[in-house]
Amino acid sequence: MISRFITLIIFTTTLSVNAQESTIITRDVVYMKDGRVLTGEILIFQESDGDITFKDEQGRKYSITREEYRYFVEDERVNVSGSDTLIINPRKTNEFEFSAGLSTFVTEVNGQVTPDLPQDLGSFSSPWYIPYNLRLGFGKYFDRTHFVGIRLDYALAGIDTYLSPAIRYKYQFDGYKKNVAWYIMAELKYEFIQDEFMGVNADTSTIDGEIYYNIDYAFQKMTSFGIGLSQGVAFILRDKRSISLEFSLFRNNILSSEYLYETELLKFSRWRSSGIGLSLMYNI
Repeated sequence: MISRFITLIIFTTTLSVNAQESTIITRDVVYMKDGRVLTGEILIFQESDGDITFKDEQGRKYSITREEYRYFVEDERVNVSGSDTLIINPRKTNEFEFSAGLSTFVTEVNGQVTPDLPQDLGSFSSPWYIPYNLRLGFGKYFDRTHFVGIRLDYALAGIDTYLSPAIRYKYQFDGYKKNVAWYIMAELKYEFIQDEFMGVNADTSTIDGEIYYNIDYAFQKMTSFGIGLSQGVAFILRDKRSISLEFSLFRNNILSSEYLYETELLKFSRWRSSGIGLSLMYNI
């Protein structure tokens, strides 16, 4: 008796899971020329000019001219599972976008001493610098897949002063079949940094006949120019809004550097920096 009851429970549970995992739905599908795939119901089809009155799966109604779509399929039967995206939120195609959020990065600054010293000092690496920035961005999409814009980072904490404008290009390469967009981002950026950086003390120590130069720190301001490459993912919300997350790699060359106050430290030259970054943005 107990074994039969357990068998019945297992059988019923299996049927319930299968019912949840697979469902057949019927819908109309319109394949747009800009790459979008609209799903919902065709309310009116004008045979004279091919225009369509369409209602999407969110209940919104709008008109589509024949020049805007490639073709459509009526009463398409789809076998969907619980993980399928049934409602594809619209994305921006040729519109402007404003972004606001936070960014951070980890960078190490390397340099060599300017003067010709009796001893070859080689290069030195600074401790890591980790600023926490406010990020603002603005740009425009072109045919959905291409985006050109600018962004500005301003340090809120982690470093004395940091300001970085950049020109950005984004290429969106996913198939527009889900509410998740994948893209790569390339940027050219300028940086202004003010913080304590390394310098070489002019005083030397002699140990076993060898000359040693002491490393010290002093406030400097620097400007740099660099390139960055990012992998990003955007989660598409309603009304063409999104939340994006980016992971980046970058490398900078220092354009100029100077001490803020008088110091006996010898200034480093040929500074350069590289690192990794992360940003979280809300896009409207």
